[in-house]
Amino acid sequence: LLHMEPGGLVIYSKLLEEGRFRVPSGNSQQGSITMTWVDLVMMVEGIVSDPGARLRRLKRVNY
Repeated sequence: LLHMEPGGLVIYSKLLEEGRFRVPSGNSQQGSITMTWVDLVMMVEGIVSDPGARLRRLKRVNY
């Protein structure tokens, strides 16, 4: 994920052990998506604002 800051570009990375991100649809001609910071955090944390849509959760591992 690339994010533009006043000092330059910031790269964010998150490795999922299982499951997937639900990425909102964007402008296919532009090749980018504009979203708010709150929407970005919700997407990365797996929080779905639509109560009818659920993503598969990770299984808890006992160590």
